[in-house]
Amino acid sequence: MRRTLIPLAVAALVLPGPLASAASATSQRHDAYYQVWCITPEGQRVQAETVDAHAIQFAKTPGGKDGAILNFNANHPGWDCHPLGPFNA
Repeated sequence: MRRTLIPLAVAALVLPGPLASAASATSQRHDAYYQVWCITPEGQRVQAETVDAHAIQFAKTPGGKDGAILNFNANHPGWDCHPLGPFNA
């Protein structure tokens, strides 16, 4: 019985950790942030990610995350992604 109980107890402690800490693009943030939204080639509007406000640097050339968004748009015909914000929690 001990051989079965110990692995079950260890699995119960280990498995919920990664599942509970998984973040999504819509998770609650406590600092200023931007949301990155995209229009797909099919015309669907999807939220790609949420990034810290410090990652968006419009005045910097090349930029931070905004430069990466421009590069993504250039390399993915039909996709149109843009940041919205900043939002405050």
